[in-house]
Amino acid sequence: APDEREIERHGSRNEPCQGSFRPIRAFSEDCELVVLICCYLFRPSLDQKKYILNDGDWYNIDSSYVTDVDQFYKSIPDSKVVLPPYDSKTEPEYLKVVAAGSSDYALMDRKEVMIGGGRSRVEFCDLYSKNKEMIHVKQYGGSSVLSHLFSQALVSGDCFLHEAEFREKVNELLPQGFKFADTVAQPVVKDFEICIAVMSKEKGVLELPFFSKVSFKHAVKALHNLGYKVSKLKIDR
Repeated sequence: APDEREIERHGSRNEPCQGSFRPIRAFSEDCELVVLICCYLFRPSLDQKKYILNDGDWYNIDSSYVTDVDQFYKSIPDSKVVLPPYDSKTEPEYLKVVAAGSSDYALMDRKEVMIGGGRSRVEFCDLYSKNKEMIHVKQYGGSSVLSHLFSQALVSGDCFLHEAEFREKVNELLPQGFKFADTVAQPVVKDFEICIAVMSKEKGVLELPFFSKVSFKHAVKALHNLGYKVSKLKIDR
């Protein structure tokens, strides 16, 4: 879901788009056929204003803010990690195949660490590489799915840096050859990279819905403030 604070600062929320999610065809003033699809990526311009359709709601966003978010997203480097296509596999199936087929990756998917006195569970990452890359993976979905991915990366990165108990528990889950030499001393964070990976069947570069880019920006800036290198990765089908 969009960040309401960002909407208040950079735009306004208009009346919901009513009706079904079928494509609606219309003609512009220039007689160009326009196909309106009620989806996350539809982002038209009208009278030099940006309108974004998200979950049936229209948002009027400052063009300068849209440009700022887009530029930040593009500024994050693509990861040097090379992962195979996922074909028709689900996320858990794919991660198991990757880890089983390469000695460079440790499978950490669904290996949760209890924090906060046992009230919360955090995944360190989905795949951990011998190059100290924490790879967080999600199959492309709605904004809530992607927001969970970004949140997981941020919470894990923060816990890893600041909590020795978290590092110790993660170390217990890591296989031989991947374990940390020291879990007591605070890690040299610049030696680690957090890779945010999305499994997508779409061709071309990885493109995210606008409000997901907003969430991405908040998480990545926070990780940068902690000292991490951050990259993004598209896993092709």
